Amino acid sequence: MKKTNLKKIYRFNEDEKVFTIEVSLDYYQELFNDWDASPMRKRDLNPELVEYLEAASYDIPRSNKLEISFSIPVAEKNIPREKKSIDGIKNNFMTALYFIKKELNLILRKIAFFIILGFIFILTAYLTQNQTSIAVGFNVLFEGVYIGGWVLLWEAFSLFFFSMYELRKRKAMYTRFFNSNIVFSYRGQN
Repeated sequence: MKKTNLKKIYRFNEDEKVFTIEVSLDYYQELFNDWDASPMRKRDLNPELVEYLEAASYDIPRSNKLEISFSIPVAEKNIPREKKSIDGIKNNFMTALYFIKKELNLILRKIAFFIILGFIFILTAYLTQNQTSIAVGFNVLFEGVYIGGWVLLWEAFSLFFFSMYELRKRKAMYTRFFNSNIVFSYRGQN
């Protein structure tokens, strides 16, 4: 989407090159999942809010910073609760980043395992295939091992280029959210 069109959807600060994602709330609890009974700083964000933030993040170019602005009625204004909400939001982003990094590390270990095992299979099949005294049944078995080695290498390739790509995109998005400025504004009369 072109930047001029984005400026019609999201507020843009020309001086700082910051797009603002605006969210209107009726009360602070709307930020968090209703089913989560944890304290506010540890609660999960509302899934609909996360979905909206992710969609907005995909729209806005990565070269621009983000600001997340929550508009709340002035009658609901509560500075301590606002600070707890910001802490809860940041904590949620940090937790998401932790699990993404953990999943990336798991995938890297799988890739290394599949590559090593794949090369072992291919090497074993190649070395034993060159022996002429092997029975036909064993020859078929070693062909299967050879194919299995290539399948393991393909799985490593697939994990590296496809699965990790999506996770790296999510990691970049949540890092962007974590580093963004979170503000509250108030609507209505004082």
